[in-house]
Amino acid sequence: MQGVVILTIMASGVLQLGACVLKNKAVLPLKLRLFIVGQLFVVFAIFTAGPASAECAKFPSVPWWSGTTHDTVKRYVNIKNGGNWSAYIKKWENQLKFLRKVESKKGTAVVANYRLRGTSLKQYVEKVAARVSISRCLASQSSGNMPASKRVDPTSKKADPSSGKAD
Repeated sequence: MQGVVILTIMASGVLQLGACVLKNKAVLPLKLRLFIVGQLFVVFAIFTAGPASAECAKFPSVPWWSGTTHDTVKRYVNIKNGGNWSAYIKKWENQLKFLRKVESKKGTAVVANYRLRGTSLKQYVEKVAARVSISRCLASQSSGNMPASKRVDPTSKKADPSSGKAD
């Protein structure tokens, strides 16, 4: 008579592997059962991975960016720029370039009626840099849905030098 391996997922989500017992002997030795549970856990983890946008970091917290999420930015790019991530990313690259210039001159930047200088400016520059990076990540995920003419290279760090304006 053959033994039967039984795999159950308990209510708590824990995998339990048992073996049918023949004449008071386990069909599968404990080490083998533990190995199988480990392999099943790996397979389970691979197939239950989150959606692709989970690969991109969340946008940093900035008071005047409230409500900024992956979904709101994707919607904005689709509505405002017709899915053209390049334009959106260039806008933030220009903002970052401008802020870095102000920071290097130990100046003050006024953003959304906030005066930023010193530490607060440095922190904001870091958050804008993160926003550019996250936007590139989202663009790389969305590039399969865009015409080739509007796709952005997510590894490109070059800002548009012709535009000195920072929005």
